[in-house]
Amino acid sequence: MLDDNNTLARAEETRLVLRELQDDLTSCWFLSLYSVIPSYPRHAAQQVTDILRNKLHHQASQLADSFNRVKELEEEKRGSMRELLLAREDEKRHFELLIAVGQFFLCFQPERFNYDGIR
Repeated sequence: MLDDNNTLARAEETRLVLRELQDDLTSCWFLSLYSVIPSYPRHAAQQVTDILRNKLHHQASQLADSFNRVKELEEEKRGSMRELLLAREDEKRHFELLIAVGQFFLCFQPERFNYDGIR
């Protein structure tokens, strides 16, 4: 299980949550079931507990996978944005170079240029 910082939560907290869920399942639900149906086999209750535990484990795994996928997509987006920023900076440098070259020609051959453009 992951916490808010996308790191693994402490194992003891995870075990505690699983233990609480297991206690809730076995103590509340099955005790009332035993009082209604005294012949209900114990192994069937354990099977249900195992199924629910497996389902919880599966969902926790899916959640962890989802968090990892979100993290991957965020990193990919950051990389794309970084590449876009670098490309824009390159365009800016090229534009500044083009302006400098234009000013250079304007300084040495002002008669070929006017304010309306090239003659």
